[in-house]
Amino acid sequence: SWAQISLEGRTVVLTGAADSPRSIDEAVALVAEVRGVSSVEADVSLAETVHPYPFEAVLLDGKITLSGGYPDEISHQAILAEVPDANDELRLLSGGPDTASFLSAADFGLSALDKMDEGSIRLADLSLSISGRAASSPSFDALTTIEQSLPPGLKLAELTITPPLVDPYVWTATFDGKTVGLSGNAPNAEFAQRLAAASPSIPVSGNLVLASGEMEGFEDKALALLKTLLLLEAGEASISGPTITLSGAPPSAEVASQVTAAVADLGGTVDLQPPLVGTFTLTAATRAGKATRSSVAVFREVGK
Repeated sequence: SWAQISLEGRTVVLTGAADSPRSIDEAVALVAEVRGVSSVEADVSLAETVHPYPFEAVLLDGKITLSGGYPDEISHQAILAEVPDANDELRLLSGGPDTASFLSAADFGLSALDKMDEGSIRLADLSLSISGRAASSPSFDALTTIEQSLPPGLKLAELTITPPLVDPYVWTATFDGKTVGLSGNAPNAEFAQRLAAASPSIPVSGNLVLASGEMEGFEDKALALLKTLLLLEAGEASISGPTITLSGAPPSAEVASQVTAAVADLGGTVDLQPPLVGTFTLTAATRAGKATRSSVAVFREVGK
């Protein structure tokens, strides 16, 4: 399958690149048996021998580019069948692992690449490096545990996986005066621990989903926003894409000013209830004096 054939009278000339001298001998013998062929000339080069044996697939902008080597044309076609729309820059090379092991490793790497929306897989002999961004949360889970399913003989040299991209990137913290509830996205597993450490006396709970696509400085801004939220009696802090907001009830006009300034420094806006002034008791009685009714009215300063 590697050989190119031309005729000069009854002489067949073989050209191309073969993976081994044995392949050349087999091709010459096969052509010589053809009826009418008087002689066979082989002008064939041997494939370059490379150590370690390279194979690479890169996914960028929805397109896969293949480079490195393949041990024979059958293997070449098997790889292209896996990624038929790939940009093929592969070339015949010798010096690699046995064909079955190479194909198993290449297939495993390509299956990992299929779980990304951008990234690369690289083989050096039977040592595999994987890096890129997962296409979804299930794909992220599968990729981060991929070492558990390596085929025999294949070693994982590197694994760098970014969580899937989301838009908008959302994070919300709700404070009821006693506990903080978290929801939305997180760039890494340690982020929730940083938030909990910011309020050691207040329980923090919730479920954050790992994702990428956060604004620049997201972790520090979210941490500062949470600390500001805890100055309120109750409220909610949110980051949605580039938008930062905080709402709730401040205990005083002084705290309201402090919170407003802190959120403004983060590039956000606030929606605060008027701060509490005090509690007053209102008593009402019937004209006959037979019944009384007491109620508590809470007044708040307006516009401060």
